[in-house]
Parts: sequence; structure tokens; C-alpha cells
Amino acid sequence: MKKSKIVNCKSEIRGSVLILVLWVLFALTTLTVAVGSHVSATMTISERLWRITESRALAEAGAQQALMAAVVNTDTNSWDGVAEDGWNRDKELFFEREVGAGSCSVNYLTFSDRGTIVTNVGIVGEDGKLNINRIVEDKKTKQALENLIVLVGDVDSDTSKDIVTSIAAWIGEDEDEDEELTDETNSDYYEQSSPISSDAMGEMKSVAELRMVDGVDDDLYMLLLPYLAVYGAGIVNLNCASAEVLNALANACDSGKRESKVYRSLALNIVDFQKSGKIFDEAESSVIYKQLKEFTDLSADERNVFRQMMGSVTIRSSAFRGISSGSGEDGVRAEISVEFVCDSESKTFVYWHEIQ
Repeated sequence: MKKSKIVNCKSEIRGSVLILVLWVLFALTTLTVAVGSHVSATMTISERLWRITESRALAEAGAQQALMAAVVNTDTNSWDGVAEDGWNRDKELFFEREVGAGSCSVNYLTFSDRGTIVTNVGIVGEDGKLNINRIVEDKKTKQALENLIVLVGDVDSDTSKDIVTSIAAWIGEDEDEDEELTDETNSDYYEQSSPISSDAMGEMKSVAELRMVDGVDDDLYMLLLPYLAVYGAGIVNLNCASAEVLNALANACDSGKRESKVYRSLALNIVDFQKSGKIFDEAESSVIYKQLKEFTDLSADERNVFRQMMGSVTIRSSAFRGISSGSGEDGVRAEISVEFVCDSESKTFVYWHEIQ
């Protein structure tokens, strides 16, 4: 009887030990899984941080390359434009440049005739647009902006004039001999609607500031955005300006003396010149005029208007916009891109925005 009890006791002990071992194994397994998950998560986070760091570095490298190219080429008076053989579209400078084990590319965006966005290799001159800040000092640019708002904004000339007057007041234009820019209506609007302090008044640092101006709603802002700039010398570059900008400027330079179809036809002729791959490569007015006249038959009115535009146009830009991004050693596209505007005269970036 005693022997039976001893056997049962030993069996119970063995069972308890087995259960204990199983619980220990279960605990160790759970711990292993937990540690593995933690290590895996840590490795994932580390890999993510590395990719972000790498992509930011590649994007910055591309932007720096673009700035250097802009400085070098504008110093040598090289022309820039939309033609594929322009230095600003050189694939050797801007497409898949090796950076360490990775590469970087710089592109700029344009709109096709169908309204779709087109990605182009290189950078594009901001001087192909109307410079908002120039309306304070140049009446032709001011009139051109009024014309542009009518052309693309679907508003009448009186409304356009009021909007440009508000923009000039926002920038801080002195009183004009013909009009009062700081009237009671504008003062009330800025006091009630603007979240920006008076310290922010002056030259616009971004086209986005237009959203704060009386009369510019989101729809109008989006319509105007492709044609406006706040950087550059403010002289329109014939080699990269759009038909809309050229149309508005031609009308302004001629003081609107002729039928609108004359300005539109002249603008389209200049754009056709660009699209053909030709370029205005000498800044001399007589040479520019001769090049366009040899390319296409201009009417007498178009010739007269084009001559009047000469003081308001150029063939080179001083500020350039682009989007820089890279690819890592494994060929995977970087997670961060940088949209920038570089100024060749000051040799600096005047706009910088990271895109994730």
C-alpha cells in the first residue's frame, strides 16, 4: 500500500514538472516572438529613417546641381527656354546624375494643350511668367496683369482692374497720380479678412499670397497660378513664355490700340517659334525681330506690336524652378522630393519646399 502511494506521488511530481516545463517553454516562445517583433519593428523604422535621410540628401544634391548649372550658364550668357537643346533641359545635367550609390534627377512641370500635366527634364525660367511684384514699378506689367486676368480668369476688365489695384495695395504701392490705392473698402477688407500682420506687406514672397487679396478666390487663383511669378528680374523671357502671357504683354505694350486678334496671333507665332525648336539666342532687339520675321509672315500690325515689346522682353531667365528627387542604390524612387526656385544672380535658393 505504501509502495503504491510512493508511485502515485512520483507520478504527480513528474506531471507537475512537465507542466512547469511547458509553461516555461510557452513563456520563452512568447518572449522570443515579442523580441523578434520588436527587433523587426526597430529594423523597419531604421530602414524607413535611412530612406528618408537618403532621399532628402539626393533631392538636395539635385537642387544644388541645378543652382550651379544656372549660375554657370547665366554667367556665360547662355539662353534658356522650352526648346530641348537649351542648357536648362540638358539631360546630362539633370537626368539620373550619379550621387554616391544613388542618383538624382530634376524636372519641371508644364500643362499640355489638353490641360494635362507634363513632366519635363530640367528646370524652367520663372521669367517666362508675369512677375506680380513688378506691377508696382512698371505700368506695362501692371496692365499686362489686368489683361491676363481677363484672358484666363473669365472676369470683365473693370473687375480685373479692381483686383490688380488690390494687389498693388497689398504689396504696398505708393499713391498713384491717377488713383487712390488705400481706399476705405480695401482697408476694411484687410483688417477683417487678413490673418497676416502688416509686417508681411511688401513684395510677395510667394504667389500663394494672392489668396489673401480682395477679389481673388480659389478658382481664380488656380487659373492664374501657371502664369505668375514673384521671382526673377521681371522681364518676360520670349524663349519660355506662354501664349497667354505673351498675349497679355503685347496688348499692354501697345496700350490696347488694336484688335485683340492681333495680340493673340502674335503670341501664337512666338509660341510656334518655341515649339519648332528654335530659340532667340541674341538679346539685341533687331536680331530678335529679324529671327521671328524670318520664321513666319507677320502682319504689319504684328510687326509694330512686336517692336514695342522689345523693352519688356528678354531671352534669358535669372530665376529657375524645378523639382529634384532621387533613387537609391536599389533603384527605388526616393520618398522625398524638393520643389525649389534658385536665383542665378544671388546664387541662392529663394524658394524651398519638401514634398513627401
